[in-house]
Amino acid sequence: MTYPLYRDSAAAAQQLLGKSIQPDQPNVGLWFTRFYDGFTSSWEVESSSKKGFIERTAKLASQSSHAAYAQSLTQRQQHLCESLGGACMTLETTGPFVTGTGISHPVENGFTFHPTLGLPYLPASGVKGLLRAWVEVWMAHDSEAQKTALIEDWFGYSGSSSGPDAEGSAGALIFFDALPTGSTSMKCDIMTPHMGGWYEKGEDLNAQNFAKVAPGDWHSPVPVPFLVVCAGVKFQWAVAPRLTGDAPVDSARRASAAKALQALKDALEWVGAGAKTAVGYGRMVDTKAEEEQARAKDLQAAGIASGQEVWPAASVSWNKGKGELLVTYDGKKCSLTQQPAKDKRAALSEGDIKKLDKGNTVQCQALVEIQGNKITLLGLSKP
Repeated sequence: MTYPLYRDSAAAAQQLLGKSIQPDQPNVGLWFTRFYDGFTSSWEVESSSKKGFIERTAKLASQSSHAAYAQSLTQRQQHLCESLGGACMTLETTGPFVTGTGISHPVENGFTFHPTLGLPYLPASGVKGLLRAWVEVWMAHDSEAQKTALIEDWFGYSGSSSGPDAEGSAGALIFFDALPTGSTSMKCDIMTPHMGGWYEKGEDLNAQNFAKVAPGDWHSPVPVPFLVVCAGVKFQWAVAPRLTGDAPVDSARRASAAKALQALKDALEWVGAGAKTAVGYGRMVDTKAEEEQARAKDLQAAGIASGQEVWPAASVSWNKGKGELLVTYDGKKCSLTQQPAKDKRAALSEGDIKKLDKGNTVQCQALVEIQGNKITLLGLSKP
């Protein structure tokens, strides 16, 4: 194949780069959406050419050298998200993943590619919609009022009288695009609808077209190729709080962002993202968490402590100069610094915070996670 640029554009790009453009490094999204080559002389689509074009596109995506650019972009996204007080997670596809099938394309089913990287991704609007659907349909709530309040808090509302602003408000959370963290493997998949006439013209069913349109076992399957991401591809998901400058509000929003990220993880594991989720497409799992669970089992088998532990009467102190929160209990200790330390400290009572600012220690119940010699503080509460 040739690089999908007009000759003059390719020559100009070569002059700017000072080197030849490599034909095996195209923008895969640009190639797929703009350079379909299966038209006849009368500009009709050849059915036999669809599968071949999709397979060539999948090969380009799988052999693309854009992995380094994807890694760079996800790192910048992570730094931005964490600087806003948010968090990221990396999940891996357990099966095919496809998004953007409704986009018009000569092969019938489109695909959503990143506008600059040309790699598969899920836009932030899709991430927000996925999480909202999970909250509305599958997430457990104590009451309908609690669900409504959570939806308005996380996603915002327009013209609702239940919030502080009757004209509407933006949500407390900021969602980011779900991006591949490295190399991307894609392939051609096949769907075989048996009743295409019913799906297309079912509302116009009548006596004249009954045999062709009505659903029945006399129809033959029609193979339809489409592009998918393979299993084993990792995507980064990120959620950050929309900060206001008000310390108590921002602390609550940071907690909401962490809760939303966990809910998003549940949604991806149990429901999936993109199209065809009813048949198992789009499911993703936290392989890092699974590795940590396996490591915990190995530690347990070796007689090394692991798992969560409650310290009922831990001593908590605050180093204002370093911004460090130190927690000790029964000869064991752990510490946090920077924003995580401030968030845990903000969860304490006003009286305890004043004591810490004066250099005193306070007694709290601490929840920690132990992995061998590593102890991580998860939360503080009154004993």
